[in-house]
Amino acid sequence: MREALRELEALGFVESEPYRGTRVRAVTKSELTEIYPVRAALEEVAARAAAVHLAGNVEALEAELEAMHAAAEKGDLYEEVQHDVKFHRLIVEASGNRVLQDMWRSLRIEARTLISVLKAHIGGYELAELHRPVLEALAEGDAEKAGSLLRNHVEYFGELIMKGDSA
Repeated sequence: MREALRELEALGFVESEPYRGTRVRAVTKSELTEIYPVRAALEEVAARAAAVHLAGNVEALEAELEAMHAAAEKGDLYEEVQHDVKFHRLIVEASGNRVLQDMWRSLRIEARTLISVLKAHIGGYELAELHRPVLEALAEGDAEKAGSLLRNHVEYFGELIMKGDSA
């Protein structure tokens, strides 16, 4: 149990205070909004490189988009977010850039994506469809378009967070 709590603390999800115990740490609106410009820049670079490396081979991304739609139909937001994150992870991995991959993972995208989607009050079907233009650009092998679209996609969520309620 202690090891699990230490790991959660290292990830920034819990806080420990001597003689007081451990509690879940609140994620602030400002923390989320600071992450989005960094994530947008990283994913833009990733999408440009991925478009070249994938050479139109986007079957795995198509499967994740289909899985997002299936989860939306079931009303399972958690499952949909898992497929959303995997969609982005596949692009980052397809970039072939290990430094970029490490930096992206350090942002702890999985947990923050769920929090962001909840704060943005976006519907499941809409969430899934926001990925389609990026998928199409990658299928075309258009690095410039894929990079620009993915950057805009990520920045859009940052803007929704800024407009949302305070955390």
